[in-house]
Formats: sequence, C-alpha cells, structure tokens
Amino acid sequence: MVTFEQAYEIISTISVCPTRETTSLRDALGRVLAQEIIADADLPAFDRSAMDGYACRLADLDKPLTVLEVIAAGAWPTREIGAGECAKIMTGAPTPKGAELVIMVEDTLVNTDGTVSYTGKALPHTCDTAHKVPNNIRYCGEDLKAGDCILGGGQIINPAIVASLATIGCTHPEVFTRPKVAVISTGNELVEPGMSLREGTIRNSNGPQLVAQLLQSGAEPIYMGIAPDDKEATAAMLQQAMQQVDMILFSGGVSMGDFDFVPEVLVEAGFEIDFDSVAVQPGKPTLFAHKGAQFCFGLPGNPVSAYIQFELLVTPLICRMSGHTIHTKDILLPLADDFQRSKAKRHSWIPVAIINGTIHKIRYNGSGHISALAQADGFISFPIGISHLKKGELTNVRQI
Repeated sequence: MVTFEQAYEIISTISVCPTRETTSLRDALGRVLAQEIIADADLPAFDRSAMDGYACRLADLDKPLTVLEVIAAGAWPTREIGAGECAKIMTGAPTPKGAELVIMVEDTLVNTDGTVSYTGKALPHTCDTAHKVPNNIRYCGEDLKAGDCILGGGQIINPAIVASLATIGCTHPEVFTRPKVAVISTGNELVEPGMSLREGTIRNSNGPQLVAQLLQSGAEPIYMGIAPDDKEATAAMLQQAMQQVDMILFSGGVSMGDFDFVPEVLVEAGFEIDFDSVAVQPGKPTLFAHKGAQFCFGLPGNPVSAYIQFELLVTPLICRMSGHTIHTKDILLPLADDFQRSKAKRHSWIPVAIINGTIHKIRYNGSGHISALAQADGFISFPIGISHLKKGELTNVRQI
C-alpha cells in the first residue's frame, strides 16, 4: 500500500508523450494548443476611430468645422484634414491624415450651413501622437505588433482564444491529440441503466459517470461495456481495449475478492503494476499500471470512491497526456461545523456543501452513497493522523 502522496508522485512523474494534430476553429473549443501563436500583422492594422464622431485637429475645436467626407468602416479616407476641417467617421473606420482626435457625435451640433461645432463641456486632453495617447483613436499596432507571441502552447482554447485565433487568421491551430480512454465496468451484479433490475442486480452508474468525467477532463472516452466476473472475459475485453486506446479504466474487480481478476489479467497482458492499493478513504483498492506508453487504472466499484479517485489521480495524468497542467477548482473557506471521524489511519475525503461562503456537512453514508455527490459542491480532506477539524478552521475545498 502507498500513501496518497506517493501515488500522486508516481502518476506525476511517469513519462508521457502527447501527440499533435490540427483542428478547425469550429472544433477548437476545449482543445489544448500545441504551438505558440504569432501575430501575422499589427493590430489594429491602421489608425482607426474608437467611436462614431468627427475626426479633426485639436486646435480647431473652438470654431465651426467643414465636413470634407463621410468615412464608413471598411472605406478608406480620400482627404487630409486641414485647418477648420473635419471628416464624419464611423466606429472602426480609418482616421484620415491630419486628424489628431475624434470628437463624439454626442458632443457636436450640426449648424444650418452644414458645418459642425464641438459642444463638449471641456476640451479633450492634449493629443500626444509621439506617445500614442489615445483621443478616441486606436493606433496601428496598439494591441499587437506583427511577430508578437499572443498565445503559448499548453493553453486550453476558450471562446476568447477562438476569437484571437480568428483575428490573426489562424484557422487550423495545432493542438494536442485527445487521449483515448476505454471504460470497462466489472461485475455480474451490474446491468446497464436502461435495463430492468432483477434480484441481486444494480444499475451500472460507474460507466456513465466515468465517461462524463473523461469528457469533462478533455479525453475521448470509449465505453466498452460490462465485463462479467470471469477471468477470460475480462482478459478479452482488456485485449480489445488495448488495441484502441491510450488508457484503460476498470471500475471494480480490483480488490481481494474471489472474482476480482483485473490485477491478474493486467500482469498476464504485460502491464507493470505501480501500486495496487492506496491509504485513502474512500478508494483504498485503487490500482495503477503501465505498459510502455499505455496506462491503466483500476478504480473501486463503489461509485463515490471511483468518482473521487478519478478526480484526484486520473485527471492529473489525463491533463499531462493532453499537453497541459491541471488547474483544480480549489477554494479556501471556513468550516461551519465541527467535522470528526473515528479512524485516522488513511487520508480521507468527505463530500460537503458550500453555503454562504462556509463549508457545511451533508448527509453522506459512505462510498456507495452516490446521490450524496449530487448534493455536494465539493469535498474536503482529512490527512492521515487528523481526526478532528474545528468549526471556523480554514479548509481547502476541491470543488466538483
């Protein structure tokens, strides 16, 4: 048996080799960038107006201005602004030569002779073109210069990053390949969720749960079905999975029972078992093995155990295989109650609720009580040797 810290260290240091591929912008959301993104041009590409108004010289704001032309977004100025002159300009349109600022249309009055007068309460601040002090003008290269690195490899692509990629014309970014992960539930007692129960059976919640957790972690799940409590059948499903995926997840079949065949079939398939139990609660019978660059986790059959050990141990490895670092949603909050446990020989995790910024107990009957997780906002930990956490004590919550 290893401690949780030892198990985490093994998983954190084992060698991984992420692969790469290209994807379209349409399919890029949630993928992990595998390249630096370099701006191909200045942004903005030209001096342009930040709002609708009139482009003019600062010195002419106390006199009527003759309108030379109207400049729409997408058009290009044809006249240079001289003394007593302006151009009506729309947001995003290029500012004409000679213009030092754009006065907002709300601060102007169109006179009967067609000239325009500035009606603002105070003159805009002095325009300093040498230092690019903006006066409702966005200057060329103000945001980016051609050749600037705007995004680094290892970032998860979100909608804002999609927009940045589109802005510089990167339509097919290079991303890390999603790891393919097989999910195999084990046990004669299991039936699929859509089937009727017969005596002695339960519905397979671990399969759908692990598939959902894999999708959330950025992996590509392949659900293989239920392996019966039969060594040859379990070995056959393992061999089938090994032909398709980078990682295999078993739920159940990893403890000390007469029908727990997973460790045996893994060894016979050439896997090296790195650990087969962890001093944690829930989740003691958690197994990790590898064969070259292919990995396998044996997770407990109890659903809360499987859920928590996936979050704590499987997710970090999937993140590394996906080319990025795990970013947990941890938050430090005070306890609303005293928390106590009777035994302190294992590192323990307990589901909790967050109410008004404090950590509260929820009804939790142990590792088989999966519906408790649906009421939880996260879970807290008791390190080995700690049996009591006091009300008001600041405690880390791993949010679900």
